[in-house]
Amino acid sequence: MLVMVSSLGMNNNLGVAVMLLSIAVAVAIFITTGIRLDTFDKYQKYDIILDSHTRTELEFMHDNFTPRFAMHIALGVATIIAAVGLLVAMVSVGFNTLPVSILLFAIGFSVFLFVSASMTKGAYYILLGKGEYANKKANRRAEEIVGIVASIYWPLTIAIFLFWGFVGDGWGVNFVIFPIAGILFGAFSSAVGAYARNKN
Repeated sequence: MLVMVSSLGMNNNLGVAVMLLSIAVAVAIFITTGIRLDTFDKYQKYDIILDSHTRTELEFMHDNFTPRFAMHIALGVATIIAAVGLLVAMVSVGFNTLPVSILLFAIGFSVFLFVSASMTKGAYYILLGKGEYANKKANRRAEEIVGIVASIYWPLTIAIFLFWGFVGDGWGVNFVIFPIAGILFGAFSSAVGAYARNKN
C-alpha cells in the first residue's frame, strides 16, 4: 500500500496511514472471526459420526468441489507468474515503482484464492475424516502446539514489522517480513503435524 501510494506521487505519511488503517481492519476481521470459530472448538474433542446418507452427500459435494479447488490454485499461481512477467516487462521500459505495487496486489489476490479454497477443502476433510484429519487425536495435539506458538509468533512478527518501519524507516522493504514469516510458519506447522502423526 505504501509503495502504491508513493508511486502515485502522494505523501509517504499518507501511505503509512492507509497501511496502518488496513492492518487495523484486518486485525478486527481476524478477532471477530476467531471469536465465532471459538464456538466450535468444543466439538473438536469428539469424533464426527455421519450416517450413510449424509456421508454420501458430503462425498458428492467434495468431489464436485475438487475441480473448483484445482482451478483456484491454478488461477492463483498463474496470477503471480503473470504479475512477475508484467513487472519484468515494465521495469525494462523504465517503470520502477508502480509494477511492484501491482505484483503485491497480485500476491494478495492469489493468497486469497489459496486460503479460501484450502479452507473449504479442509472443512470437507474434517467432516469426512480424510487426509491429516484421519487421525484426529494426533491432529488435535498438533493444533494445540501450533496454536500456542502462533499466539507468540505472529504478534512478534507484527512488532518487528512496526519497529523496522518506525525506528529503521524501512517502510519500503519491511513488507518482506510477512511472506517470509508465512513460509517459515507453514513449514513449522507441517513439521509439527507430521511429527504428531508419526509419533501416534
